[in-house]
Amino acid sequence: AASGPALAKRLIEALSLGARRQCVYTLVGFDTGLEDRSSLAPLFGVTRDLTRGDRFRPTGWAVSMLNQVIAGDLYQARMTKGADPRLLIAPFKGPRGWSLAVVSSANAARQVTLSFPNEKTRKPDRARVLNASAPLQGNDSEETIRPKPLALKKLSANRVQFTIPAYSLVILGPKELLP
Repeated sequence: AASGPALAKRLIEALSLGARRQCVYTLVGFDTGLEDRSSLAPLFGVTRDLTRGDRFRPTGWAVSMLNQVIAGDLYQARMTKGADPRLLIAPFKGPRGWSLAVVSSANAARQVTLSFPNEKTRKPDRARVLNASAPLQGNDSEETIRPKPLALKKLSANRVQFTIPAYSLVILGPKELLP
């Protein structure tokens, strides 16, 4: 499960350093034998198999989620004093409004409050989470990890709040981006 948010973090970091085109290494990968093990080791492509269009591994869901919110220019988020450095926040401003990706590498859930500039640009009203709080779970035998709706509390016209689970990825955006 933790591979999805870890990949999202890596892709966002590269984007913030100027990488505009990024490719995920492997589309599919089942398993392979290893010299020092009698059992097979699973490989981690972004999809478990190609027979269904939505049988993603956590890395595939993370790429899909990022593609939903990267809908404009990347802005730098300013953190308040004392903010948790294990949270990575990537805000995007596009024609449909603000959207964000938030990745947590913290080992416990964190409450996040976001404040947006006092302008007429549309603010997020939906959120989805790829919950990786059980980091060793996966989607190889059954699909247990997939994006789910997340409660987003509107504090004011320019502030929202949510709780991000440990080791997870949250995306926020207007309903047109996150149906």
